[in-house]
Amino acid sequence: MAYYRCSRVLFLLTIFNIFSISAYAEYPNRYIKIINPIPSGSSDLVCRIVGKKLSERVNQQVVIENVPGAHGNIAKQSLLNSAGDGYTLLFVPGNLFTVNPFFYKEDIDYRNFVPIVAIGKISNVMVVPSSLNISTIEKFNEYARNNNVNYASSGIGSSLHISALMYEKIFNIKMQHIPYVSPMQAMIDTVANRIQVIFHLIPVVQQNIENGKLTGLMILDSKKSSSLPKIPTSYDLGYNELQSYAWYFLMAPKDTPKTIINKLYNEVNLILRDEGFLNTAKKIGLNVLGGDDQFIDYMIVEETKKYKNLLSNISK
Repeated sequence: MAYYRCSRVLFLLTIFNIFSISAYAEYPNRYIKIINPIPSGSSDLVCRIVGKKLSERVNQQVVIENVPGAHGNIAKQSLLNSAGDGYTLLFVPGNLFTVNPFFYKEDIDYRNFVPIVAIGKISNVMVVPSSLNISTIEKFNEYARNNNVNYASSGIGSSLHISALMYEKIFNIKMQHIPYVSPMQAMIDTVANRIQVIFHLIPVVQQNIENGKLTGLMILDSKKSSSLPKIPTSYDLGYNELQSYAWYFLMAPKDTPKTIINKLYNEVNLILRDEGFLNTAKKIGLNVLGGDDQFIDYMIVEETKKYKNLLSNISK
């Protein structure tokens, strides 16, 4: 009798595993939802490009669900409450995990989720209103030491904010921070000279640089921008420590099966090598990454270390 019960249990476990493997092999067989915590600016742009390409790859609809607010924590909580079945993912800028803990006590920890794949990074570019007639950082620094200067950001802890804090520290300059809800409105007010400088992400300001409304002084990176190659980098100007960017990756609930994580990783990496995607990436200044969970872990650790000295004295 005991042998019969044992055999029956093994049989049922075998059937369960067969059905589980089959279910994962068929993944996805319905639409995938990608939670988007920043539904504006460069983050939103890259999220929607990746979502569209993923839909084409897996032959299923990919829905982008905008979940803004609470410095990304509402979006994180939404993923935390989701089933680990591969049908709910989070597209996230790295600063929501590397910078937020220095500003917000109630931040949801990175280790509550599983990273899937790194998408890419976009550099910040320092721009001023062209009406200021400033063409170099030396002239800007002189102006900033003799005038009240407002700088805009898309919120506390954003790459725009962190870039300005780094700049203030390196050049011993004090500016007034004006946080905006909308990155686009911040750019509009910079064009109008209500804001004197902004360290924006390239795609948001690129058109206004090209049409002469904004002047780009410096790309905050060691590598030239493919979309704005004429603007010098911080490395070119001798300030290699002044590097700032937004980088993006996909995450899933922690209990998501490895089979599904691997499938998503492989599909997204095929997207990142697609000629059409690469052409789009070049136009918007997106440097493609494609790293796995270990690479993302490394980026999180190293970026947190980088910002520790800059941000550790900021009160929460």
